[in-house]
Amino acid sequence: MEERIFNKDEMENYGIEITSVSSFIDEVNKIKDDLSGSNEELFFRGQKTDFWDIKPSIFRDYSLSVEHTLMQVPLLKVPHEFKSINNDFEIMTKYQHYGMCTRLLDLTTNPLVALFFACEPYGEVYYKGLLDDLSKEDDKEQDSKVQEANGVVFFNKSYPTHTNGVEIKVISALSKMDLSKDNTVESVLGKLEENNVISKSLGEKWRSEDYYKEFIDIVQNNYVVIPPYTNERLTRQCGLFLLVSCFNFSYTESIKTSTIEKGYKDLRDEFDRRFFYILGENKARILDELDTYNINEATLFPELEHHLSYIKNKKNALKIPSSEFIKFNYHDILENSKISGGNIIENILDNEEFKLEVIKALNEKYSFDIDELWKVIELWTSIVDWNCQGSIISKFKIRIQRVLIDNGLNKEQAKKDADYICNNVIETGIKLLKGSD
Repeated sequence: MEERIFNKDEMENYGIEITSVSSFIDEVNKIKDDLSGSNEELFFRGQKTDFWDIKPSIFRDYSLSVEHTLMQVPLLKVPHEFKSINNDFEIMTKYQHYGMCTRLLDLTTNPLVALFFACEPYGEVYYKGLLDDLSKEDDKEQDSKVQEANGVVFFNKSYPTHTNGVEIKVISALSKMDLSKDNTVESVLGKLEENNVISKSLGEKWRSEDYYKEFIDIVQNNYVVIPPYTNERLTRQCGLFLLVSCFNFSYTESIKTSTIEKGYKDLRDEFDRRFFYILGENKARILDELDTYNINEATLFPELEHHLSYIKNKKNALKIPSSEFIKFNYHDILENSKISGGNIIENILDNEEFKLEVIKALNEKYSFDIDELWKVIELWTSIVDWNCQGSIISKFKIRIQRVLIDNGLNKEQAKKDADYICNNVIETGIKLLKGSD
């Protein structure tokens, strides 16, 4: 089990606890009031743990070193998939949709979508550091807790950039370049010109000592981008992206011989210092509330597998125990018929001694309350000529087994005991009826 430190100071100073959908909406509306009259766009990101960094997938597992390969190989392997795509950013967007590592970070303009992702189950985590004071030795156990991971929603505001901006074109093109070798500014600008990402005049401008800072600013900033809604998932999730740059610049004797290389960082400072957090114990309940607002796996993910997953998980909540299959045994019916001789009739329940003897035998055998067992027996013996009806005997045994399993017996023992109880009831009934003849 993962062991994590609970950052109590950060939660108390900057975290806003969310316990319901309505409380979340109220808090978001407070933030929106601050934007009154501004063209800035509020964006959100939900993460199902409070201890994950905020990084695009290309920054994980040393993937950055092979980014240029990941960006180009699919274009060679399945070129028909990209015929209708016009630029590098749109290629990256399609990669992101299908799970490829990219320098795109998923965001949304819909706060409820972010809340859904923050409430997704992660699994149990061992949290430490829940208390301020551990002066007593006995408090150490209270300072830790095993629970579902807490979720978080980050947010900020920005002026979104469109995909045709020069900044977006430059960063998207750089993602396809191998900057581990030929990475001088002169070489990089030359490749951008060759690929028609920038004009020759703009390249010359950025090579000059007066304007190279303009180029460096572009490759060291990150951009909130409104993508073309080329797939339904983006539309449903009100998606947009943070296009992450993070290119390091090393100045030498001149701008032309200076170099740039790919770098990475945690992007926490791209979001407001404040954040929303959801305790693990509240996640499931909030997901149920979101479902009421039609925010669920099926509505956010249009693919069939997500619809089926949603239906399966929804119906799982309604499941009740079913009977184990028991093969019908004709031999038992013949044996029971021989024992009974067809003599047990509906008035056996009128015999008080029958009930007393059966209940006494059950109480001697079992330590649990046998009331449910007696109800099954009472129903069974009230049916006329039940001993001649194999289906009735079979159903009786199944019901008896179910009661026994509910009271702690394993399936094999429950089956044996059901046979015993059936025969005991028959023998008791026959004995008493014969005695009254």
